[in-house]
Amino acid sequence: MILVKSEQKQTDARIIRAERTQLDKRIQGLQDRIVEADSLAVIAALEKRFGKMECEKLTLDEKRQSQNTPPHSFERMFEHAMHFPANPWKL
Repeated sequence: MILVKSEQKQTDARIIRAERTQLDKRIQGLQDRIVEADSLAVIAALEKRFGKMECEKLTLDEKRQSQNTPPHSFERMFEHAMHFPANPWKL
């Protein structure tokens, strides 16, 4: 079954939201473990994992935002593509 672009975007958005929710739960659990930890080595390892998860969360947020940006119109892209051939001496 071929999905229309808007349906595909909605499906992708749902997947990203689900991943983000799941990641938030894992981060919350990790924060609880950091608070309860006694060993400095364990705390350092957990903080490292926490940092990686925060980076993943930012990546998911960027993916979600990039889906919301509309693609440029054909006219605008054509205008930019023809700008250089029209005036090659103007760089």
